[in-house]
Amino acid sequence: MNQRAANPSTIFAPPAMARLVASMSVSVAVLGCSLTCPAAHADGAIVIAVAGPASGRGASDTERIFAEARRAVDRINGAGGLIGRQVELVRADDGCDRAKAEGVARDLATKSVVLVLGHPCTNPALAAAVIYGQENILFIATETRHPSLTRKRAGATIFRLSGRDDQQGQAAGRILARAARDGPVAIIHDRTAYARALADAAEATVKAASGAAPITATIVGGDKDYPLVIKKVRQARAIFFAGFPMEAGFLFTALRGAGSDATFLGSDSLATTEFATTFAADAKGLRVLVATNALDAVAAQSADGVPSPNTDGASATAAAIEMVATAVTETHAVDGATLARALSSKPYATRLGPVHFNASGDCDLSGFDVLEWTGSAWAPPGLNSTPAPR
Repeated sequence: MNQRAANPSTIFAPPAMARLVASMSVSVAVLGCSLTCPAAHADGAIVIAVAGPASGRGASDTERIFAEARRAVDRINGAGGLIGRQVELVRADDGCDRAKAEGVARDLATKSVVLVLGHPCTNPALAAAVIYGQENILFIATETRHPSLTRKRAGATIFRLSGRDDQQGQAAGRILARAARDGPVAIIHDRTAYARALADAAEATVKAASGAAPITATIVGGDKDYPLVIKKVRQARAIFFAGFPMEAGFLFTALRGAGSDATFLGSDSLATTEFATTFAADAKGLRVLVATNALDAVAAQSADGVPSPNTDGASATAAAIEMVATAVTETHAVDGATLARALSSKPYATRLGPVHFNASGDCDLSGFDVLEWTGSAWAPPGLNSTPAPR
Protein backbone atom coordinates (compact mmCIF):
# COMPACT_ATOMS: atom_id res chain seq x y z
CA MET A 1 0.00 0.00 0.00
CA ASN A 2 2.36 2.64 -1.19
CA GLN A 3 -0.23 4.98 -2.60
CA ARG A 4 -0.54 8.14 -0.54
CA ALA A 5 -4.07 9.46 -0.13
CA ALA A 6 -4.65 13.14 -0.83
CA ASN A 7 -5.61 15.35 2.09
CA PRO A 8 -9.30 16.30 1.68
CA SER A 9 -9.07 19.12 4.20
CA THR A 10 -7.13 21.65 2.11
CA ILE A 11 -8.31 25.13 3.07
CA PHE A 12 -8.62 27.82 0.39
CA ALA A 13 -7.80 30.91 2.41
CA PRO A 14 -7.66 34.65 1.70
CA PRO A 15 -4.17 36.22 1.42
CA ALA A 16 -3.85 37.08 5.14
CA MET A 17 -4.75 33.57 6.17
CA ALA A 18 -2.48 32.16 3.49
CA ARG A 19 0.47 34.02 5.00
CA LEU A 20 -0.42 32.67 8.44
CA VAL A 21 -0.72 29.13 7.11
CA ALA A 22 2.63 29.44 5.35
CA SER A 23 4.41 30.60 8.50
CA MET A 24 2.86 27.80 10.51
CA SER A 25 3.91 25.27 7.86
CA VAL A 26 7.57 26.11 8.44
CA SER A 27 7.36 25.21 12.11
CA VAL A 28 5.49 22.02 11.29
CA ALA A 29 8.23 20.93 8.90
CA VAL A 30 10.89 21.55 11.52
CA LEU A 31 9.06 19.34 13.97
CA GLY A 32 8.79 16.48 11.52
CA CYS A 33 5.28 16.57 10.01
CA SER A 34 5.10 15.09 6.54
CA LEU A 35 3.87 17.06 3.54
CA THR A 36 0.35 15.80 4.14
CA CYS A 37 0.20 17.20 7.66
CA PRO A 38 -1.69 20.51 7.41
CA ALA A 39 -0.76 23.57 9.41
CA ALA A 40 -4.36 24.46 10.12
CA HIS A 41 -7.54 22.44 10.52
CA ALA A 42 -11.03 22.91 9.18
CA ASP A 43 -13.26 24.68 11.67
CA GLY A 44 -14.61 22.24 14.23
CA ALA A 45 -12.94 19.19 12.68
CA ILE A 46 -12.21 16.16 14.86
CA VAL A 47 -8.55 15.50 14.09
CA ILE A 48 -6.97 12.04 13.97
CA ALA A 49 -3.22 11.77 13.40
CA VAL A 50 -1.15 8.89 12.05
CA ALA A 51 2.49 9.14 13.15
CA GLY A 52 5.35 7.05 11.82
CA PRO A 53 8.37 7.06 9.51
CA ALA A 54 7.72 8.29 5.98
CA SER A 55 10.75 6.44 4.61
CA GLY A 56 13.15 3.70 5.62
CA ARG A 57 12.50 1.23 8.41
CA GLY A 58 8.85 1.14 9.44
CA ALA A 59 7.62 3.20 6.49
CA SER A 60 5.50 0.38 5.07
CA ASP A 61 3.79 0.03 8.45
CA THR A 62 2.98 3.74 8.44
CA GLU A 63 1.55 3.48 4.93
CA ARG A 64 -0.63 0.55 5.92
CA ILE A 65 -1.93 2.32 9.03
CA PHE A 66 -2.61 5.54 7.13
CA ALA A 67 -4.40 3.77 4.27
CA GLU A 68 -6.71 1.94 6.67
CA ALA A 69 -7.29 5.10 8.70
CA ARG A 70 -8.18 6.95 5.48
CA ARG A 71 -10.80 4.33 4.63
CA ALA A 72 -12.28 4.47 8.13
CA VAL A 73 -12.40 8.29 8.16
CA ASP A 74 -13.99 8.39 4.71
CA ARG A 75 -16.71 6.02 5.90
CA ILE A 76 -17.41 8.20 8.93
CA ASN A 77 -17.50 11.43 6.94
CA GLY A 78 -19.64 9.80 4.26
CA ALA A 79 -22.21 9.01 6.96
CA GLY A 80 -22.28 12.58 8.23
CA GLY A 81 -19.26 12.71 10.56
CA LEU A 82 -19.31 12.57 14.36
CA ILE A 83 -21.55 14.68 16.58
CA GLY A 84 -22.15 16.99 13.65
CA ARG A 85 -18.45 17.46 12.85
CA GLN A 86 -16.26 16.12 10.07
CA VAL A 87 -13.21 14.00 10.86
CA GLU A 88 -9.86 15.18 9.51
CA LEU A 89 -6.90 12.82 9.04
CA VAL A 90 -3.33 14.13 9.21
CA ARG A 91 0.02 12.41 9.30
CA ALA A 92 3.39 13.15 10.85
CA ASP A 93 6.85 11.73 10.13
CA ASP A 94 8.65 10.49 13.27
CA GLY A 95 11.58 9.16 11.23
CA CYS A 96 11.62 6.00 13.38
CA ASP A 97 13.68 8.21 15.70
CA ARG A 98 13.10 8.78 19.41
CA ALA A 99 13.95 12.49 19.47
CA LYS A 100 11.97 13.23 16.32
CA ALA A 101 8.98 11.34 17.73
CA GLU A 102 9.08 13.49 20.84
CA GLY A 103 8.99 16.59 18.59
CA VAL A 104 6.05 15.18 16.65
CA ALA A 105 4.17 14.40 19.87
CA ARG A 106 4.70 17.91 21.25
CA ASP A 107 3.57 19.42 17.96
CA LEU A 108 0.43 17.28 17.82
CA ALA A 109 -0.33 18.29 21.40
CA THR A 110 -0.69 21.91 20.22
CA LYS A 111 -3.13 21.02 17.43
CA SER A 112 -6.12 19.68 19.41
CA VAL A 113 -5.59 16.17 18.03
CA VAL A 114 -8.24 13.81 19.42
CA LEU A 115 -6.53 10.49 18.58
CA VAL A 116 -3.01 9.44 17.56
CA LEU A 117 -2.36 6.13 15.82
CA GLY A 118 0.92 4.65 14.67
CA HIS A 119 4.50 5.13 15.90
CA PRO A 120 5.26 1.58 14.68
CA CYS A 121 8.92 1.73 15.79
CA THR A 122 9.32 0.78 19.44
CA ASN A 123 11.59 3.49 20.88
CA PRO A 124 9.74 6.36 19.20
CA ALA A 125 6.43 4.94 20.43
CA LEU A 126 7.69 4.74 24.02
CA ALA A 127 9.06 8.29 23.88
CA ALA A 128 5.95 9.79 22.29
CA ALA A 129 3.66 7.97 24.72
CA VAL A 130 5.20 9.85 27.64
CA ILE A 131 4.17 13.16 26.07
CA TYR A 132 0.72 11.93 25.10
CA GLY A 133 0.20 10.75 28.66
CA GLN A 134 1.26 14.09 30.09
CA GLU A 135 -0.98 16.01 27.68
CA ASN A 136 -4.00 13.67 28.02
CA ILE A 137 -3.95 12.84 24.30
CA LEU A 138 -5.47 9.54 23.27
CA PHE A 139 -2.80 7.24 21.78
CA ILE A 140 -3.76 3.75 20.59
CA ALA A 141 -0.79 1.66 19.44
CA THR A 142 -1.62 -0.75 16.63
CA GLU A 143 1.88 -2.08 15.86
CA THR A 144 4.13 -1.61 18.90
CA ARG A 145 4.32 -4.75 21.01
CA HIS A 146 7.12 -4.01 23.45
CA PRO A 147 5.78 -4.80 26.94
CA SER A 148 7.01 -1.49 28.38
CA LEU A 149 4.39 0.54 26.53
CA THR A 150 1.69 -0.70 28.87
CA ARG A 151 3.75 -2.31 31.63
CA LYS A 152 5.11 1.17 32.38
CA ARG A 153 2.04 3.00 31.10
CA ALA A 154 2.67 6.71 30.70
CA GLY A 155 -0.92 7.67 31.47
CA ALA A 156 -4.57 6.70 31.31
CA THR A 157 -4.84 7.78 27.65
CA ILE A 158 -2.30 5.20 26.41
CA PHE A 159 -3.80 2.01 24.91
CA ARG A 160 -2.65 -0.89 22.76
CA LEU A 161 -4.57 -2.94 20.19
CA SER A 162 -1.58 -5.05 19.11
CA GLY A 163 -0.25 -8.09 20.93
CA ARG A 164 2.65 -8.05 23.39
CA ASP A 165 5.89 -9.87 22.62
CA ASP A 166 6.05 -11.43 26.07
CA GLN A 167 2.57 -12.87 25.50
CA GLN A 168 3.68 -14.30 22.16
CA GLY A 169 6.59 -16.05 23.86
CA GLN A 170 4.26 -17.45 26.49
CA ALA A 171 1.91 -18.76 23.79
CA ALA A 172 4.84 -20.50 22.08
CA GLY A 173 5.93 -21.94 25.43
CA ARG A 174 2.50 -23.45 26.06
CA ILE A 175 2.59 -25.19 22.68
CA LEU A 176 6.09 -26.54 23.38
CA ALA A 177 5.04 -27.71 26.84
CA ARG A 178 2.30 -29.87 25.33
CA ALA A 179 4.74 -31.28 22.78
CA ALA A 180 7.23 -32.02 25.58
CA ARG A 181 5.02 -34.90 26.71
CA ASP A 182 6.29 -36.85 23.67
CA GLY A 183 9.96 -35.90 23.76
CA PRO A 184 12.44 -33.03 23.94
CA VAL A 185 11.59 -29.57 22.62
CA ALA A 186 13.89 -26.77 21.55
CA ILE A 187 14.05 -22.98 21.34
CA ILE A 188 16.29 -21.16 18.85
CA HIS A 189 16.76 -17.42 18.56
CA ASP A 190 18.95 -14.99 16.63
CA ARG A 191 20.30 -13.01 19.61
CA THR A 192 18.43 -9.80 18.82
CA ALA A 193 16.61 -8.09 21.70
CA TYR A 194 13.27 -8.84 20.04
CA ALA A 195 14.03 -12.54 19.62
CA ARG A 196 15.65 -12.93 23.04
CA ALA A 197 12.51 -11.56 24.74
CA LEU A 198 10.36 -14.10 22.92
CA ALA A 199 12.76 -16.96 23.63
CA ASP A 200 13.10 -16.12 27.33
CA ALA A 201 9.34 -15.99 27.79
CA ALA A 202 8.90 -19.29 25.93
CA GLU A 203 11.63 -21.02 27.94
CA ALA A 204 10.19 -19.85 31.28
CA THR A 205 6.72 -21.04 30.26
CA VAL A 206 7.99 -24.49 29.21
CA LYS A 207 9.84 -24.93 32.51
CA ALA A 208 6.83 -23.85 34.55
CA ALA A 209 4.36 -26.04 32.65
CA SER A 210 6.39 -29.21 32.09
CA GLY A 211 9.07 -29.10 34.75
CA ALA A 212 11.72 -29.75 32.10
CA ALA A 213 14.13 -27.34 30.48
CA PRO A 214 14.01 -27.10 26.68
CA ILE A 215 17.07 -27.40 24.47
CA THR A 216 18.27 -23.90 23.66
CA ALA A 217 20.45 -22.66 20.82
CA THR A 218 21.33 -19.38 19.13
CA ILE A 219 22.25 -18.45 15.58
CA VAL A 220 23.91 -15.48 13.93
CA GLY A 221 21.53 -13.51 11.74
CA GLY A 222 22.54 -13.51 8.10
CA ASP A 223 24.10 -16.98 8.09
CA LYS A 224 22.67 -19.59 5.74
CA ASP A 225 24.16 -22.75 7.21
CA TYR A 226 23.74 -23.93 10.80
CA PRO A 227 25.25 -27.45 11.13
CA LEU A 228 25.99 -27.25 14.88
CA VAL A 229 22.49 -26.00 15.69
CA ILE A 230 20.89 -28.64 13.46
CA LYS A 231 22.86 -31.35 15.25
CA LYS A 232 21.86 -30.00 18.66
CA VAL A 233 18.09 -29.82 18.01
CA ARG A 234 17.62 -32.63 15.50
CA GLN A 235 15.92 -34.97 18.02
CA ALA A 236 13.45 -32.34 19.26
CA ARG A 237 9.76 -33.07 18.73
CA ALA A 238 8.89 -29.39 18.46
CA ILE A 239 11.01 -26.28 17.84
CA PHE A 240 10.22 -22.62 18.39
CA PHE A 241 12.27 -20.16 16.36
CA ALA A 242 12.33 -16.50 17.40
CA GLY A 243 13.82 -14.44 14.62
CA PHE A 244 13.34 -13.34 11.04
CA PRO A 245 12.15 -14.91 7.78
CA MET A 246 15.34 -15.76 5.89
CA GLU A 247 17.08 -17.54 8.77
CA ALA A 248 13.85 -19.41 9.59
CA GLY A 249 13.60 -20.70 6.04
CA PHE A 250 17.20 -21.89 5.96
CA LEU A 251 16.84 -23.60 9.34
CA PHE A 252 13.58 -25.29 8.41
CA THR A 253 14.81 -26.68 5.11
CA ALA A 254 18.08 -27.84 6.70
CA LEU A 255 16.19 -29.67 9.46
CA ARG A 256 13.97 -31.44 6.96
CA GLY A 257 17.07 -32.34 4.94
CA ALA A 258 18.60 -33.84 8.09
CA GLY A 259 15.53 -36.07 8.59
CA SER A 260 13.78 -34.07 11.30
CA ASP A 261 9.98 -34.08 11.24
CA ALA A 262 9.66 -31.78 14.25
CA THR A 263 6.85 -29.24 14.40
CA PHE A 264 8.60 -25.97 13.52
CA LEU A 265 6.90 -22.91 14.96
CA GLY A 266 8.11 -19.39 14.22
CA SER A 267 7.30 -15.94 15.55
CA ASP A 268 4.84 -13.84 13.59
CA SER A 269 7.65 -11.96 11.86
CA LEU A 270 7.76 -14.91 9.43
CA ALA A 271 4.25 -14.30 8.07
CA THR A 272 5.54 -12.06 5.32
CA THR A 273 5.72 -11.82 1.57
CA GLU A 274 9.51 -12.10 1.85
CA PHE A 275 9.29 -15.55 3.39
CA ALA A 276 6.55 -16.80 1.09
CA THR A 277 8.22 -15.76 -2.15
CA THR A 278 11.70 -16.94 -1.12
CA PHE A 279 10.93 -20.42 0.18
CA ALA A 280 7.49 -21.26 -1.27
CA ALA A 281 6.97 -25.04 -1.42
CA ASP A 282 10.28 -25.74 0.35
CA ALA A 283 8.80 -24.45 3.62
CA LYS A 284 5.49 -26.32 3.42
CA GLY A 285 4.38 -27.26 6.94
CA LEU A 286 6.19 -24.46 8.78
CA ARG A 287 3.91 -22.78 11.31
CA VAL A 288 3.78 -19.26 12.69
CA LEU A 289 2.13 -17.54 15.60
CA VAL A 290 -0.16 -14.73 14.47
CA ALA A 291 -1.93 -12.21 16.69
CA THR A 292 -5.52 -13.32 17.17
CA ASN A 293 -6.82 -10.00 15.91
CA ALA A 294 -4.93 -10.54 12.62
CA LEU A 295 -5.79 -14.19 12.02
CA ASP A 296 -8.69 -13.69 9.63
CA ALA A 297 -6.97 -10.87 7.77
CA VAL A 298 -3.80 -12.89 7.14
CA ALA A 299 -5.70 -16.02 6.10
CA ALA A 300 -8.04 -14.06 3.82
CA GLN A 301 -5.17 -12.34 2.02
CA SER A 302 -3.56 -15.74 1.45
CA ALA A 303 -6.44 -16.90 -0.77
CA ASP A 304 -5.57 -18.10 -4.27
CA GLY A 305 -1.92 -18.44 -3.38
CA VAL A 306 -1.28 -14.72 -2.84
CA PRO A 307 1.51 -14.29 -0.27
CA SER A 308 0.24 -12.41 2.76
CA PRO A 309 2.06 -9.88 4.91
CA ASN A 310 1.32 -9.69 8.60
CA THR A 311 -1.61 -7.24 8.52
CA ASP A 312 -2.64 -6.93 12.16
CA GLY A 313 -1.86 -3.19 12.16
CA ALA A 314 -4.48 -2.46 9.48
CA SER A 315 -7.25 -4.36 11.25
CA ALA A 316 -6.35 -2.83 14.59
CA THR A 317 -6.32 0.66 13.06
CA ALA A 318 -9.87 0.28 11.80
CA ALA A 319 -10.97 -1.11 15.17
CA ALA A 320 -9.34 1.76 17.05
CA ILE A 321 -11.18 4.35 14.99
CA GLU A 322 -14.45 2.44 15.38
CA MET A 323 -14.07 2.41 19.16
CA VAL A 324 -13.20 6.08 19.41
CA ALA A 325 -16.03 7.04 17.06
CA THR A 326 -18.49 5.18 19.28
CA ALA A 327 -17.04 6.79 22.42
CA VAL A 328 -17.29 10.28 20.89
CA THR A 329 -20.88 9.65 19.80
CA GLU A 330 -21.91 8.36 23.23
CA THR A 331 -20.11 10.95 25.37
CA HIS A 332 -20.34 13.95 23.01
CA ALA A 333 -16.77 14.67 24.14
CA VAL A 334 -13.47 14.86 22.29
CA ASP A 335 -11.01 15.37 25.15
CA GLY A 336 -8.58 12.54 25.84
CA ALA A 337 -9.40 12.09 29.52
CA THR A 338 -13.13 11.61 28.92
CA LEU A 339 -12.62 9.31 25.96
CA ALA A 340 -10.03 7.25 27.88
CA ARG A 341 -12.51 6.70 30.71
CA ALA A 342 -15.14 5.64 28.21
CA LEU A 343 -12.79 3.20 26.45
CA SER A 344 -11.82 1.68 29.79
CA SER A 345 -15.39 1.27 31.00
CA LYS A 346 -16.82 -1.49 28.80
CA PRO A 347 -16.31 -3.71 25.73
CA TYR A 348 -16.77 -2.04 22.34
CA ALA A 349 -18.06 -3.74 19.20
CA THR A 350 -15.46 -3.68 16.40
CA ARG A 351 -14.54 -5.65 13.29
CA LEU A 352 -12.25 -7.66 15.59
CA GLY A 353 -15.20 -8.60 17.76
CA PRO A 354 -15.92 -7.13 21.21
CA VAL A 355 -12.80 -5.37 22.53
CA HIS A 356 -12.18 -4.42 26.14
CA PHE A 357 -9.09 -2.71 27.54
CA ASN A 358 -7.70 -3.90 30.88
CA ALA A 359 -6.28 -1.70 33.62
CA SER A 360 -2.90 -1.56 31.85
CA GLY A 361 -4.39 -0.37 28.57
CA ASP A 362 -3.90 -3.69 26.76
CA CYS A 363 -6.84 -5.17 24.89
CA ASP A 364 -8.27 -8.60 25.54
CA LEU A 365 -7.63 -9.64 21.91
CA SER A 366 -3.86 -9.70 22.16
CA GLY A 367 -3.53 -13.49 22.15
CA PHE A 368 -1.88 -15.58 19.44
CA ASP A 369 -2.99 -18.44 17.22
CA VAL A 370 -1.28 -20.66 14.65
CA LEU A 371 -1.22 -20.55 10.87
CA GLU A 372 0.63 -23.06 8.66
CA TRP A 373 2.33 -22.47 5.31
CA THR A 374 0.71 -24.73 2.70
CA GLY A 375 3.29 -24.01 0.04
CA SER A 376 1.25 -21.18 -1.45
CA ALA A 377 -0.72 -19.60 1.41
CA TRP A 378 -1.05 -19.22 5.17
CA ALA A 379 -3.96 -21.29 6.51
CA PRO A 380 -5.15 -22.81 9.81
CA PRO A 381 -3.39 -26.13 10.56
CA GLY A 382 -5.13 -29.42 9.80
CA LEU A 383 -7.75 -30.88 12.09
CA ASN A 384 -5.24 -33.26 13.66
CA SER A 385 -2.88 -30.49 14.70
CA THR A 386 -2.75 -28.73 18.04
CA PRO A 387 -3.85 -25.06 17.93
CA ALA A 388 -2.22 -22.37 19.99
CA PRO A 389 -4.08 -21.56 23.21
CA ARG A 390 -6.06 -18.35 23.31
